[in-house]
Amino acid sequence: MADCNGLQASGCVDEIAPLAPLREKWCAFGWRGKEVGGHDVDARKGGMLAYRDPGLRTKLERYRDFGIDKATGEIEYCGYNAKMDEFRAAMGLVNLPHLEAEIERRHHLADCYAATLADIPGIRTYPYCKDVRYNYAYYPTIVNQAELGLSRDELHAKLSAQGIQTRKLYDRLTCDSAIYAKYERDTAVADEIKGKALDLPIYGTLTEREIEQIAEAIKTARE
Repeated sequence: MADCNGLQASGCVDEIAPLAPLREKWCAFGWRGKEVGGHDVDARKGGMLAYRDPGLRTKLERYRDFGIDKATGEIEYCGYNAKMDEFRAAMGLVNLPHLEAEIERRHHLADCYAATLADIPGIRTYPYCKDVRYNYAYYPTIVNQAELGLSRDELHAKLSAQGIQTRKLYDRLTCDSAIYAKYERDTAVADEIKGKALDLPIYGTLTEREIEQIAEAIKTARE
């Protein structure tokens, strides 16, 4: 963000060191310049950080990604989910017309999963409510080790070995990080679930046959 109010310490900018055309200069470096009023808060989004200390890069990148240290998984700072760059925004706009069809397809796939996994002991599927509209971004399951004969992590590893990519979404809770240790917690249910939750693949081009193959892979993993 460049504050262009036309003034500097010793007088008018145009008389001392003219900056015009300021927007075009930013555009020359690949930025999409946009001139907005100084009181238009909603228009002041995006920007760039410039700094001399190379050590700041790691810290700032962590702030941008929830404050997480990727090497340890530890949350070091109270950060943001600030990864919406222009490319991702453009991809979102391009795919927006297909959103309803994608959700409807995933809804069908979720129903297929529920029916296909129903006869596998130790795999509990999500009880979707009929009066709630979901986007089906994930397909979560709960792994009961006593009934399945495998822990969540063991099932994850065996499916991965067969090329089936699952996700241990709740491997740890946010409040498990040291930065939040000073706060009281009442998370008994979440603590119990975090080592059992496993997301199975779900995307619009997934086929019913592939869901059957995933279910067969789970059954084989029990043997």
